Amino acid sequence: MTRAEKAVAAFQEGYNCAQSTVLAFMDDLGLEKELAMRLASGFGGGMGRMQEVCGAVSGAVLVLGSRHGASTPE
Repeated sequence: MTRAEKAVAAFQEGYNCAQSTVLAFMDDLGLEKELAMRLASGFGGGMGRMQEVCGAVSGAVLVLGSRHGASTPE
């Protein structure tokens, strides 16, 4: 199953767009599913459901940050 198919399947299960995107990359994140879903939950439907920033884009930013983000202030 491709990552896109995983994201669609998660969305069809009831996860929001951000959560679905994050779920598609769970094998790379090193986070437990419950924590990852909690972190992504507020980004579904746009930040706070304001529908301004796509939840899938926000989920992708979470994935990129967890894989390549800085962990120190330098």
